[in-house]
Amino acid sequence: MTIPDGSFRQAEQGTFAFEGIIQGVQVVANVTQAGDKSYTFQIRGTGVPKRSEMPGGNPVDVRLAIGSNGGSASVNASFIQ
Repeated sequence: MTIPDGSFRQAEQGTFAFEGIIQGVQVVANVTQAGDKSYTFQIRGTGVPKRSEMPGGNPVDVRLAIGSNGGSASVNASFIQ
């Protein structure tokens, strides 16, 4: 999933938020500065049209890129049907 450029808004100092619909999924995402060059992020989606469009299980590989900066991690996601 790609959140379009310019969609995040500053919620408070060091925190940026997005709320909207992408590919039919209601998405809430937050990116928070955790240090000089590090960030944490949380993303939640509801209303996935088909279960087959969700990852099959854990861990889930996630990549966050902002401009030419990015990183990836394997995370354990929560799937609620």
